[in-house]
Order: sequence, then C-alpha cells, then structure tokens
Amino acid sequence: MVGESRALRVGSRGSHRVDLRGQQGFGLIELMIAMVVLSVGLLGVVGAFAAGQVSLRRASHLTTAMALAESQMELYRALTYNEIALDSTLLATADATYKTDLHYVPAGPLRPEWDRTKAPFTSGPYNGATCATFLGGNAAQACKPSQTGVIGPDQYIYRLDTYVALASVGAGRQLKQVTVVVRDGRSLAALATAQTTFDQATSCPAAPQPC
Repeated sequence: MVGESRALRVGSRGSHRVDLRGQQGFGLIELMIAMVVLSVGLLGVVGAFAAGQVSLRRASHLTTAMALAESQMELYRALTYNEIALDSTLLATADATYKTDLHYVPAGPLRPEWDRTKAPFTSGPYNGATCATFLGGNAAQACKPSQTGVIGPDQYIYRLDTYVALASVGAGRQLKQVTVVVRDGRSLAALATAQTTFDQATSCPAAPQPC
C-alpha cells in the first residue's frame, strides 16, 4: 500500500510537470503575439496623435497669419489716399521673395511710392518728410514693404509683405489696391492674404490737407 501510494504521488507529480511545461510554452507564445499586436496598436495611436498635433499647429499658424494680415491692413484704413504708399528706398532694396510674388508691381506708373523728393510729398503737410517720420509710431509700419521676424501671439515667427498698386475705374478715377501677404517666417510659404481697394473719393481728408 505504501509503495503504491508513493508511486501514485510520483506519477501525479510527473504528470503535473508535463502539464505545466505545456502551459508555460503556450503562454509565452500568446504573450509574444499580444506584445506584437499591442506594439502595432500603440504605433498607430502615436501616429494619429502626431498627425493631429501637426494639424493643430498648422491651423494655429493660419489663424494667426490672417489676424496679422488684418492688423496690417487696418493701418492703411487709417491713412489718407496720398499716404497709402510704400517707402521708395525700402522698395528698391526688397529681396527676391518679395519681388517674385504675383502681387509685386515693378517700379513705374502703376506703383505708388512715398518719395520725399517727389510730389505730393515735397510740400504741404508732408514738407519733404519721410514716410516713417511723417506717420510715426505704429503707423510707420505701413511704410515698410517687408517686415521680417514678426512674432505672432502664438510665439511663432512670421513675415509680412505688403504690395500697393494703382488701378482705375469708371472715367479714370484712380484706385489703390493694397495686398498683405503673411508668410511662414522659416519656410517663407504664404499662409494668408488680405486685400483691400481704396477709392480716392472716399479716402480724402478734410481741407486744406490734399488728398
């Protein structure tokens, strides 16, 4: 009886060892498969988060760029018709990025410039003053064809390029078309564009200041 009981226990232990080995091997394979599936799933989630972050950053830049364009345009809305012009000296030194834009107008009769040596800036209220000196303060930013290193509210770097061109309507009444292009300060890609047309009949100051 003792021998039989001992044999059964040994046999019982042996059978348990076989079962445990089988269960351990099967569990390791399952664990490896689960880790692979989990890794693939996590990579997909991380990729989705990265793509979402890029999209949010892009949307933030576009929104800020449009706000900067409108803010720059407001400067021109506060000026008289004559004063809507870019500084001639700064225009002459504009870089290739500025000059290759489709809104760029080469020097000539279709591009109004603030030139202190030419009418109407040689006399009257201007009296030969430069654009920046006459406008002063924040309004002097309206004189600049290009502004680089502009820090937006989102702490990103932007570039503002402004173009002014002459046009006419009806019986030849002049119009000035102002276009503001806001670019990515790093890649120089255009992010936003604002455009407004100013009519000489609606932008004249009260007498005796000339229009």
